[in-house]
Amino acid sequence: MTEPYNIGGHADFGSLTMLFEQNVLGLQMLSREGEWLWVKPVPGGITINAGESLQHMTKGMFLVVLLPF
Repeated sequence: MTEPYNIGGHADFGSLTMLFEQNVLGLQMLSREGEWLWVKPVPGGITINAGESLQHMTKGMFLVVLLPF
């Protein structure tokens, strides 16, 4: 099986992005090891993604996660 092409990642610019669980795999994030990982949905859960503005406002307390394009 071949890996899909990936042109890199991006970070959300705003403060927060909220993703309400849809029971499908659709979100990936870049691990510290440089691997793209699937974010598993939690039934009834909300995934909250910190953006660049939040990282700046909190002086790095909340870190930006890179997402694929």
